[in-house]
Amino acid sequence: MTIARQWVVETVLPIIDARASDLSELPGEGSTSALFAVADSRLGRLILKIGRPELDEHRTLREATMLEHLAVVAPDLAPRTLLRLPPAPWAARIGGLALSHEPGVTGDRLDGEPDDRLDSVLETLAPLQADCWDALPRLEGVEEWGRGTAGSARPHRRRVRRFVSRKARFLERLEPLEQARRNWLSGLLDLVADRFEEDLVRLGRLAPTVLHGDLHPGNVLFGPDSPRIIDWQTASFGPAIHDLARFLGESLRGDLLDRRFDRLLNRQFERLERLGVDGRAIQAARAERHAALRCVLAGLVSGYGNDRSTTVSESRTVDRLARPDGLAGLVAGHLGHPPPIVNGRDDS
Repeated sequence: MTIARQWVVETVLPIIDARASDLSELPGEGSTSALFAVADSRLGRLILKIGRPELDEHRTLREATMLEHLAVVAPDLAPRTLLRLPPAPWAARIGGLALSHEPGVTGDRLDGEPDDRLDSVLETLAPLQADCWDALPRLEGVEEWGRGTAGSARPHRRRVRRFVSRKARFLERLEPLEQARRNWLSGLLDLVADRFEEDLVRLGRLAPTVLHGDLHPGNVLFGPDSPRIIDWQTASFGPAIHDLARFLGESLRGDLLDRRFDRLLNRQFERLERLGVDGRAIQAARAERHAALRCVLAGLVSGYGNDRSTTVSESRTVDRLARPDGLAGLVAGHLGHPPPIVNGRDDS
């Protein structure tokens, strides 16, 4: 029995009047939390999300704050917090959260990502982005996006160095690639590196709103009602275009990527303007869409180019995004970086 499960059985189940026989651990490989389903309790059916003992509790506190805020401004956007759990032996302020059980399947487990499905996620997200646009609420633990060294003339320099230092390791992690495709991806990352610091500075000048921070298909739950966005541990205040580019860049694949990306992005900007966001702020965000995509790709490389082991699902995700018909291809098209020639043909 893990230390987290033992604490749940001994401390949490008595609080919610649940039995150990109603408790089951959910798979969450690579997750920062341990997840448990409780089939029956005084709060009904629910999910327990417990911060892992090896990590600090700030992520849990941030998610608790965000979910309580969302319950007011966008109640259909995310699961509800039913209870903040008491401190645990490894966490002085909060041991975890009891969340409402939301039926459905995460987007990474569905067959493909039809554009209408993606648009339904953006539509659900729009009220939150509009409500907080350039009028940020005070939320405990939620900080500025991409926060660098305070007072530094080059606050993003550390992020740039991390990206550059991890490019080679990222390429090593990919499934065996034809040399032409490996050279293409390596050249693309060099182009992104040349612009990365400037891109971060430009995004930092945009009017901020609330960001999810890890918005990809695996963090969207599709059920019988509107989509639910889960896992708000990395929420921050920053440019909306980064969340939008992250979600669409990691979701779209196949043909006509650039056209589909712009169409879905423009639909979201039209919604935001109808919800009262200033048109000039929207134009400024739209102008930085390519910079945002480059930052998303750089973030992917930094995240998966470290020395920790990756799960099978993570490896598949990275391989898909690094292909010419995924995120890498979308970025390459904007940079004028031609697709690789594999076996005598264009591999786009």
